[in-house]
Amino acid sequence: MSLSAVHAEKPEKKSDQQKLLERYAKDSLWRLKRAIKTGGFFYSRAALNIWKENAVDAGIFDDDLYDQYKRKIYEKSVNENLRWFEIFLIQKYYRDARICLQLYKLHAEEINIFDEEKYEEMKERLKK
Repeated sequence: MSLSAVHAEKPEKKSDQQKLLERYAKDSLWRLKRAIKTGGFFYSRAALNIWKENAVDAGIFDDDLYDQYKRKIYEKSVNENLRWFEIFLIQKYYRDARICLQLYKLHAEEINIFDEEKYEEMKERLKK
């Protein structure tokens, strides 16, 4: 067996720096999951960006996973803005309802779930 064959069989040992980068990525992924579960939109988006940077630095970034978490964040925002739109409409806080409607449109478009018909119906309800 040649010397190069022996080296090829042994897995490369990770450097301490690489281990640290991977730990940062793992920790920031945990924080991202927690942010999505408990936090608001901007907190979750910030956590997503931090995880992305740490995962890229560690060389373990996954585009599909990024897209999944981004979608979860935007879906949560869409659902929350629809819910708050209804609440603000009942309470006659029209300015706040209008903001929720705008955020609904913006975030729904970002993940390609925008419903023009629903949006127009909500706009009409705001005018009444």
